[in-house]
Amino acid sequence: MTPKILFIGGGNITAALVRGLIANNYPAQAITVLDRHPEKLETLKNSCGIHTVQSIQELKIQNIQTDLLVLSFKPFNAKETCLELSTWLENSQNPNPLILSVMTGIQIKNLENWLGNKKSIIRAMPNTPCLVQAGATGLFGNNFVSENQKKQTEVLFSAVGIISWLQTEAQIDDIIALSGSGPAYFFYFMELMQNTAIQMGLSPETAIQLAKQTAYGAAKLAMESPESVEMLRKRITSKGGTTEAALSVFQNGLPDLIQKAMEAARDRAIVIKEMVS
Repeated sequence: MTPKILFIGGGNITAALVRGLIANNYPAQAITVLDRHPEKLETLKNSCGIHTVQSIQELKIQNIQTDLLVLSFKPFNAKETCLELSTWLENSQNPNPLILSVMTGIQIKNLENWLGNKKSIIRAMPNTPCLVQAGATGLFGNNFVSENQKKQTEVLFSAVGIISWLQTEAQIDDIIALSGSGPAYFFYFMELMQNTAIQMGLSPETAIQLAKQTAYGAAKLAMESPESVEMLRKRITSKGGTTEAALSVFQNGLPDLIQKAMEAARDRAIVIKEMVS
């Protein structure tokens, strides 16, 4: 029997997951999205054919049931929303669905306190390339998560990219610094490259097109080649050549800068975690 999935929050990550599931032939009638903004729901309903509701009260009225409850809303009103969901779950036919949270900063212990003890809970940290089925998601579950529930989660996130199970919940903060915020690092690098190319004399159209294609080609080669990225870098870095000249400039401070940037992202994730706990 196909698990029924209920998304709380209809933002970009939910939209990506829903579209990924539909693209992989997951039945639309098994998916419900709750969001208070009717325009988001209308877009998803029209494009994917799923069921939508605007409130937890509607869940009660329509007797909506779920096997997988995905929490995909802003973390700063998490406690209030989870407490309301807890009351709804207590009176539903399945009071113990798998709970999957994609909220930054909300720890499993918080969700257990708000939703009830002995709940199967998984935290997930996807990134925005999920929007084009090229995402990277880190996953960590509590001790109540079964192997079957892990497989359900893998079905969901494999529809929009790759997944990696983590050894500790604290590693979620590391994932935020690596793949969660990571796309913005590459976008910024591409932005700087194209701007410099324009200053050198290329047309904006050519600079933008080639910067994007170069980034795409490098990523595709890294994904498909059996060689490490270090070896791929060395293969195009001829001694005394143009690439070596550029890399010699990067090596004068860039490694330390990258480390500081990722540590700043991780540290901010920890601060947010403390703020919303």
